[in-house]
Amino acid sequence: MDDVTVTVTGRQIDLDPTPVVVVARGKYRLENDIYYVEYTETETESGNIIINKIVANMNKVIINRSGAINSILQFETQRKNAVEYETQYGVLSMDIITKDINISVVGNQINIVVDYYFEMNGEHVSRNSLSIEINQ
Repeated sequence: MDDVTVTVTGRQIDLDPTPVVVVARGKYRLENDIYYVEYTETETESGNIIINKIVANMNKVIINRSGAINSILQFETQRKNAVEYETQYGVLSMDIITKDINISVVGNQINIVVDYYFEMNGEHVSRNSLSIEINQ
């Protein structure tokens, strides 16, 4: 795996468009048109460690978070996926509805962008955008 800088930017577009940005050193590899990314982040307030593993292709992005927060987020184009989303306040059962996944490569930079919605109990909660930038 190659050493990279990973920048993850999340936005809740219709609730609070202010982005949440995490920048970390990590590892990356491309194998059979599938992108594998691993990085560790430290929560700002608590100092707790979260290990993130991302597997992505043009139709699916899976984010496995373990440590201080444990969750598996699965995004599949035009599909609804149930998720148990662990937060510092407890576990939320939600659905992720993925509108679009876009992966672009320019030079030594890979961008993975996911446009999706959260639903809870069949009700719209928020429209979201997730951008994962990998720089070699």
